[in-house]
Amino acid sequence: DNYAGKINRTRGFEVDIVGKSKDRKVWLVEVRNWKGKFSGRSELKGLERRFKRAIEMLNLEENGKREIKENRIIKWVICTGGFTRPTKKKLIEQDYYISDLEAINYIARVCGLAHGE
Repeated sequence: DNYAGKINRTRGFEVDIVGKSKDRKVWLVEVRNWKGKFSGRSELKGLERRFKRAIEMLNLEENGKREIKENRIIKWVICTGGFTRPTKKKLIEQDYYISDLEAINYIARVCGLAHGE
């Protein structure tokens, strides 16, 4: 079974969506509904800190079972305002999936989720 849901913020970390797939991949998704572009070193550091904390907490929830291995973690950042060129390059270099509003709308259309078309 696939699992997806909003993480309870009282658990001590903040990532918008966590998804677990049948192939045991763990998807961590951060969504920024901003008019401006995702940019800057501090935003990147904050993002990495949130993902790292989420992974730590998910490992604790495994109750002594196997730790989530780095190669099973998919990190995806969605920013409706897009990304500055240097930030986009850095995220891609660090193996993040990235999507802006145009990409999310395309995914919605392909999946039959778009309204009014």
